[in-house]
Amino acid sequence: MWNPSNSSFALRLGKGAALTALLTLGSLVPSATAQDGGRPDQVYLIDNRGDAKTVACVVTTDGLDKVVADQKGRERNYDAGSITRVVFGKITPAYRDAMGYADAGDLDNAVRKFRVAADDADARQPVRAMARFRAASSLMAAAAKDSANTEWKSVVAEFDRFLNDYPSNRQVPAARRHQARAQLLAGEAQLAAELGAAILGDLDTTGKNAYSLSLCLEAGLESARAFLSAGDATRARALFADIERAAGAARTDADDDTVAMLAIFQERALLGEGWALLAEDKATQAGTFFSGKMRGETSAAVKFSARLGQAEALLAQGKHRQAQFEFAAVSALDYSSRDNVAQALSGLIQCATALPDTDSTERIATWKETILTHYGDTPAAVTVQ
Repeated sequence: MWNPSNSSFALRLGKGAALTALLTLGSLVPSATAQDGGRPDQVYLIDNRGDAKTVACVVTTDGLDKVVADQKGRERNYDAGSITRVVFGKITPAYRDAMGYADAGDLDNAVRKFRVAADDADARQPVRAMARFRAASSLMAAAAKDSANTEWKSVVAEFDRFLNDYPSNRQVPAARRHQARAQLLAGEAQLAAELGAAILGDLDTTGKNAYSLSLCLEAGLESARAFLSAGDATRARALFADIERAAGAARTDADDDTVAMLAIFQERALLGEGWALLAEDKATQAGTFFSGKMRGETSAAVKFSARLGQAEALLAQGKHRQAQFEFAAVSALDYSSRDNVAQALSGLIQCATALPDTDSTERIATWKETILTHYGDTPAAVTVQ
């Protein structure tokens, strides 16, 4: 067993197959119309040959290790790690209303109705569990839109209730990761780091249970950065090294697409030394490190992260005009990471504050509003309050 925001390179492994998906707040509240009445559930999965398929059945156990279903009177068991999605057929009115509110973007009412659905004794246990998870997920999405960022502790508590009520549910790994993220945004960097590191430790390299490789590696990367925020460069370095080794080991039997994705995880982990140097106030060394990574044979996403690191190093050295140029490039061009873009915008604010440009006040206001309005779920949003 092994246990990764930003949320950019999600990968779910089946047996010799991989699906890519973004792990962003948008995926916390998926837009999916639930089936009504007595229709069967729809289980979407990757089979042993790596093919995507849909199974019509009635889910009786939505477990961390196994999804158990009744299919025309016969019990079927599926590895939780092969499941990509479950759409429930028979649902309660409250659940149906909650789905409608979520699809319409009315998150406050979605949270309220998902809570009602979670407490509905007439609903099946898997449906009640999903309702509880969706209540927490919807609250997290709502908190991201709150420029005051006052809801993160409530988000932590909401996920805690789900984890306490359903400790063996298939959504537990995702709930733990989102809870760790909420802890970070609530200002609890050390606790967030510990939570993320624990997720990495639960990685199942067989791909059979719900602790998918991508989720765990992403949680680990977020944890390492949280350790740096908490002032613990030693723990951060060790965690970056663990992630690099885990991604490297997983490449052995992976297909080409998976190998390419794992290579990006390795490269992102290797960038950790530069972030650690910055945390230790070694800006010159960090700048040299990131400069080398920018010139290396790496993916575009890793180059953007290295460029962001270079910008932070320049800022730390008081080279505000040069840093401004690098931050601007990342904020305008980086398509891989919302965290990176928000951090770059925050960097632009710091540069503009130090420079004598006549339009600084207006630009700072614009950048701050952009962060709070569009990137409220990132660490940068907390720093610009």
